[in-house]
Amino acid sequence: MLRVVIVGVLVVSAAASAQAPRYLATPVADIHHACNPANPDWYAPVVATALAADGRVLCEANCGSTTGGSRPYIAMPDGSIATLPYGTFSFTKPVAFLEGSTALMLGDWCPPVTGTCTTALALGAPGGEIAIIGASSATTSVVNGSNEAGWAVGWGGISTTGAWRLRPDRTLEQLALGGGWGLSADAVSYGGIAAGSAYVGSITVAVRWDATGVAQQLTPVETGTSASALGVGPDGSVFGQSNGRAARWAQNGAPFALLPVGSASRATHMAGNPMTADPLGAWILGTHSNQTKIFRSSLGGQWTDLGAGATAMLAVSVMGRPTPSFFVALGHDAMYQPMPLVWWLGGALTPLKSVTVNPPAGIEHFLIVDSNMSRQILANASHNSSPYVFTQLAPGDTDGDGTVGGPDLTRVMASWGTVPQGTRGAADFDGDGQVNAADLSVVLSAWGS
Repeated sequence: MLRVVIVGVLVVSAAASAQAPRYLATPVADIHHACNPANPDWYAPVVATALAADGRVLCEANCGSTTGGSRPYIAMPDGSIATLPYGTFSFTKPVAFLEGSTALMLGDWCPPVTGTCTTALALGAPGGEIAIIGASSATTSVVNGSNEAGWAVGWGGISTTGAWRLRPDRTLEQLALGGGWGLSADAVSYGGIAAGSAYVGSITVAVRWDATGVAQQLTPVETGTSASALGVGPDGSVFGQSNGRAARWAQNGAPFALLPVGSASRATHMAGNPMTADPLGAWILGTHSNQTKIFRSSLGGQWTDLGAGATAMLAVSVMGRPTPSFFVALGHDAMYQPMPLVWWLGGALTPLKSVTVNPPAGIEHFLIVDSNMSRQILANASHNSSPYVFTQLAPGDTDGDGTVGGPDLTRVMASWGTVPQGTRGAADFDGDGQVNAADLSVVLSAWGS
C-alpha cells in the first residue's frame, strides 16, 4: 500500500490587496523549426530559458530525439526574432544571457538517440559563429549561475576539478580548493566572486573564490559540521546552509545563522545591495520546513515567514532576480501541480494567475523560469511549453501600451462596478475588487504618461 505523508505546507493568499500588482501576459514569439522534413506542418515546441534585463527572451525550439534537433534564438521585446548560431550541433540549449547579445549555450555533440555524448560549453551571438569554450565526453556539464556582466559558473567534466568559472574575457578557468574534491560552483556575483561547495574528507564545506580564483574554505556555524554556499551577494558575502539551517558568511568569512537550530532551511537569494543606500535595505530569502515555507531575513538574522491564506503549497522556491520589494516563486499544490507566486512589499505571497488581467485561455499551470529587475516574469506553460512574459502594468495603463489615455478611460467606464470574483480587473488599479471613482482618479492623474 502506498502511503503519502505531507510534512508541512506553505500557505499563500489569493486575496487582493490595496497594493496588488496587475500583470499582462504576452506570448513569446517563436520560430518555425521543422521537426520532420517529411511533414512540414510538424513544428518544434518552444521553451524559454532566460529573461534579460531589457526584456529579451532566450528560447529553444526543440524537436527532441528526432532528426530535427533544436535551434536557439532570441525573442525581442518588439516581437522580432534573432537566431543564434548552432554550428554542427544536433542540439544546442541556450542557457543564459551574458553581456550584450551573447548567449551561453550547452551543445550536444552525440547522436540524438544513441552514441556517447560529448557536451560542449559554447558562446554565440546573432550574426556570429558559435565559439566552443570547453567540452567533455566524460560527464555532462551544468551551468549553475551566470549574469549579464559576462560571468558564469558551473559543474562538469570540462573542468578536472568539477567546478569551473567563465570570465567576461571568454577565459574558462578551473576552480580548486586545496585538499578538496567533488567541487561545484553554484553562484557568481557581477564582480566575479564565486560560491559553491566541496568535500574535505567526508564533510561538505562551503567555499568562496575571489575574482582571481583564490579559494577560501568557510567556517561552518557549528564547528565540524557540513555546510554549502548556494549564493553570493553584490558585496561578496555568501549564503547557503550550515548544518542543515540557513546561514550567511560575511565578507570576512564570519558565519551567521539565519534561522534556529533544527529548522531544515537554506538561504538561496539576496534581495538588494548592502553596498548601496537603498531605504529598503538588503534581505536574504530562502526556504525552510522542507521547502514548504519561504522566509525573509535581515543580514543579521531577524526573519519572518511570507504567506498567509488557504492554499497549501509544497516544494516552493524563490526564482529569478528578487528585489527588496518584489520577488517571484514557484511552488506546487497538494496534487503537485505547479503554481507561480508573486510577493510584493506590503502584500501577500499570491498566485500569479490571480493578479493577471488576461490569463491565457486553456492554460492552467505555468512554470516560472526567470524574472528581471523590471518585475517582468518569464514562464513556460507546463502542458505545451508555450512561453509567456508577464509584464507589470503601470497605474492607469489597462492594455500595456505604455501610455494612459482614451482607451484606458473607456475601459474604466465599460467595466464600472464589481470585478468578477476570482479575476483581476485591468481597470481595478487599487485591487479592491471594484472599478469606481478611485480608479477613475488614477487614470486622470496619470493621463498622458
